[in-house]
Amino acid sequence: DEHLVPGPERAEGLADRVPNKGTVVHAVSSEEIRDVCRARAVLETAGVRRWNDASEQARDALRSALTEFHRLAQTPATPQELTAAHLQIHRALTGLTESPRLIAAAETLYAEIRLALAGLDRARGNVREQAHSHGDLLRLLERGHLDEAQAELEAHLAGAERSLVESIDAR
Repeated sequence: DEHLVPGPERAEGLADRVPNKGTVVHAVSSEEIRDVCRARAVLETAGVRRWNDASEQARDALRSALTEFHRLAQTPATPQELTAAHLQIHRALTGLTESPRLIAAAETLYAEIRLALAGLDRARGNVREQAHSHGDLLRLLERGHLDEAQAELEAHLAGAERSLVESIDAR
């Protein structure tokens, strides 16, 4: 691997400037993924905690994202399409906070996750299991079981982190 310049030479975490060579896509490390996952867990669980106070529009965004993910899970969608639909569910979870600052912070995290996924050879894997898990999460929210919904989300995010770290460490 080439030596990459740390610090300000990194372009918003997504690219690295290599002296005399230009810019290369940043190879996300397993420690960076762990950090991204910790941060996104805070933002997404904040959304879950705000379910009762969220607008119907914010709740509908989550319902719609889940419906689209379920639809794509039944098709021969590409991994990129499935990833985009899956991340839309997580965007909608943060969207329940209805805080533009938290949503913007989450967008930077999702960009890093997309970057990490783009560099990995990941098959469709457990798409149906993920769709089922997110369906369970929404049902818990709809019933007002926020503690259980938060536990479901935390379990999902922990599994996603493990899977990503294993994939990154195997490359």
